[in-house]
Amino acid sequence: MVKELFYEFWEKTLPEVRTRELDIGRLDTDLINDIVGIRRCGKTYFMFLFIKHLLDDENVNKNQILYLNFENRKLHPLKESYFNDIVDFVYAEKLLDRFKKIYLFLDEAQNINGWEKQLRSIYDEFKGKVKIVISGSNASLLKKDYAALLTGRHLTINLYPLSFKEFLNFNNFSVNNKKIFTEREKSLIRKYLTEYIKSGGFPEVVLADEYKEDILQQYFGDIITRDIISRERIRKDAFLVEEIAAYLINNISNLFSLRKISNFFGSSGNKISVPTLQNYLRFFENAFLFIPIRIFSYKIRERLQHPQKIYCIDAGLISALSSKSSPDWGRLYENTVAVELKRKKCEIYYWKDYRYNEVDFVIKKGLKISTLIQVCYDMNKDNYEREASSLIKCSKELKCKDLLIITDDEEREFKESGITIKSIPLYKFLLFGY
Repeated sequence: MVKELFYEFWEKTLPEVRTRELDIGRLDTDLINDIVGIRRCGKTYFMFLFIKHLLDDENVNKNQILYLNFENRKLHPLKESYFNDIVDFVYAEKLLDRFKKIYLFLDEAQNINGWEKQLRSIYDEFKGKVKIVISGSNASLLKKDYAALLTGRHLTINLYPLSFKEFLNFNNFSVNNKKIFTEREKSLIRKYLTEYIKSGGFPEVVLADEYKEDILQQYFGDIITRDIISRERIRKDAFLVEEIAAYLINNISNLFSLRKISNFFGSSGNKISVPTLQNYLRFFENAFLFIPIRIFSYKIRERLQHPQKIYCIDAGLISALSSKSSPDWGRLYENTVAVELKRKKCEIYYWKDYRYNEVDFVIKKGLKISTLIQVCYDMNKDNYEREASSLIKCSKELKCKDLLIITDDEEREFKESGITIKSIPLYKFLLFGY
């Protein structure tokens, strides 16, 4: 079947792919590239984008490219021997006699047991002659045993749902490097921002004309069923996994305690232990569904003792699964900022003191705290005083002078206690950073 699928790929036309703000250059190495991210965020199309680059810009012959998706029903039940079939096909077609290099793309490679050793074997056998790109919807591609097995042989690319800039491009609205907008452009950008936060950045959802919420609910069900329950082989209380995930989605940006969650479900007759909840949280994180962050402290013990905050990888999932009657824009804005910071590979924490002053995001670069960020959707006088007061207290404690409040629409600078605080609208933060 492997041979038939390779022939089928050669004969078919590539699907239309849209350009994203992704660094294709990271794939132009002899290292194995592992592309990881939540299901349906665009990993397959990132592969196709690279394939298109090879065909159009590098003059690569399509017969140099081999592509397999291990979620293709034709390959089920999955077998470790498929990797031997790949090697046999390379030799049978004399690909390395015909071409100096071939390109092997394996979608959802981690679905096959033993894939790590097989991949290393292929890499070592054809070193320098075969470029390997794999993808996965689970952080098993990042596990220590995999990293140890392929030390010095691989480079990881973390993929997220569309950024706001990519979302605008998908809607045929380009900002390029423009930072000053007309009133009409600003109005359109804010309209698109509302849509982005309500529907999220999954490419298929963005391009859909209708049924966006239905698609998002289907995604959520697939992630829970296929990437958590099935992959982690959860048998006991499997029905609770979806309930716990929904609970977390309805408590986005809140502090949460595993003990309190255990008590909450126990009160309704669904007993679940704290260690089991800890495992489930790890499974959610491995499937890239949630982003937990810890309190900032220079003491590791303190970080572990305090409650965490939780964010969802895509605001559209929050809107589609929320039990609330209307959007909580403050929390949705905060969630959007958290995801963008992670997209930019920031090391993030929250800060809180014994008087309950709190700062949403503490950005750490190396050994230093570089930036403190508050997110405030409604920047009225009372809210500003609260947010600014917490920023200043945190600033003095952590010795950080770069203070930022991300708002709905306000942009200016304030001076408080001799310290400068900047405010910028969310859309500018998402388009141009801070």
